[in-house]
Amino acid sequence: MMKLATGKLPFATLNTNERNSVLQPIELMNVIIEEPQIKLPMGQFSQNLIDFVNRCLRKMPALRLSGQDLLCPDQNRHQF
Repeated sequence: MMKLATGKLPFATLNTNERNSVLQPIELMNVIIEEPQIKLPMGQFSQNLIDFVNRCLRKMPALRLSGQDLLCPDQNRHQF
């Protein structure tokens, strides 16, 4: 979602020239764990989209939107 919205890879360290363009799964998991939660930049997107993406990308699974939440549009209406 982040790359589609911004045109950039979501983690800053993945956008450096030093990185190989293809990361091994363990390397990618380490980047995801070590870097802070990613967020869409304010002012470029609607607040509803920012809130939705933030809820989808929370690191703690208990705080993240579940698949069921995403499949029930009547309960979780978002206007982008």
